[in-house]
Amino acid sequence: MSNPLNLIEGSLNIRRDNSSESRATPRYRLIFARYEELNSKRQPCKQIVGDEALEIYLLNFCFAPEMAKHWLSEIKNTKSVSIPNVMMPAQFIGDFEP
Repeated sequence: MSNPLNLIEGSLNIRRDNSSESRATPRYRLIFARYEELNSKRQPCKQIVGDEALEIYLLNFCFAPEMAKHWLSEIKNTKSVSIPNVMMPAQFIGDFEP
């Protein structure tokens, strides 16, 4: 089936890498797992530094502001979050390094 909006479905996993350093600026690792490549050993990721940068990134690919704040709150409480059924615009895929 054609995808006219050029969206790629998968899950977005976000983990705070330096969660043991409570006073440090948060460093996040984002991994986007495409559903079409579930058996791939490739784990492309993106690094983001700071809560504000992560919130802006989430807002830029169409999460509502309240959802972006919800995911940030969840990460602060649990150190990581997995967001299923994310429809990522294809232009964001280039942000993730293999």
